Amino acid sequence: MIQEFENSMLDINRAIELEPKNAELHLHKGTINGVLGFYDDAIDNFNTAINIDGDKAGYYYNRAMIKTNLNDFDGALDDYEIAISIDPTFYDAYHNRAMVYMDHGMYKEATESLSEYIGRTFDSRAIRLQGICQYFDKDYQGALTSLNWSINIDNKNSASYFYKGLSEQALGKEKEGCEDLIRSSKMGFAPATDSLNVLCLNRVDGQEP
Repeated sequence: MIQEFENSMLDINRAIELEPKNAELHLHKGTINGVLGFYDDAIDNFNTAINIDGDKAGYYYNRAMIKTNLNDFDGALDDYEIAISIDPTFYDAYHNRAMVYMDHGMYKEATESLSEYIGRTFDSRAIRLQGICQYFDKDYQGALTSLNWSINIDNKNSASYFYKGLSEQALGKEKEGCEDLIRSSKMGFAPATDSLNVLCLNRVDGQEP
C-alpha cells in the first residue's frame, strides 16, 4: 500500500512540474503526505494549494485535519471555521470541529457544532456523541433527549445506554438509570459494570431491566 502511495507521489511530482499552478495537484500531494505521516510536508502542500486558490473549503478542511494530527488545536479550529464560512453545507467540517472541541474538553462548543451537523445529516453516532457531550457539560436533560433519540435510531450501542443511565442517575431517576446501566453492562460495556458496583448495588440482580 505504501509503495502505491509512493508511486502516486512520483506521478504527482511530474504533473506539478508541468502544471505548478494547479492547486488540485498540490492538494493531492498533501493528502498523500498526510497518509504517509509527513505532516509538515502536507501542511506545506496545502498552504501552496490555498495560496493558488483560497476559495476552496476542502483545502482548509484537509489542512485542519493535519493540524489536528500536529496538535495545533487553534489552527485546526481556524481552518474548520474558514471551510464552513466558504461552504456552510460542508457537513464534515462541523463534525470534525466538534471532535476537536470534544478532545479538549470543550463540551458546550462540541454540542453546538454537532447540533449543526446533526441538523443536516441525522447521523445516529453524532447524536450519541452530542448526548455524551451534554452529559459531561452537566446538561443531563439534554443528554437524555439526545441519547433516547440515538437509541431510537440504533438500539445496539452499549455506550448510549451507559450515558443514558448516568444522566438518569444525575436527574434522580435511580431506577431507570440502573436499568440502563444493567442493559449496557449486559451488552459488554465494562464502564457500565464498574458504575453498577458503585451506583446500583441494590439493583444488580441479574434480571433483565
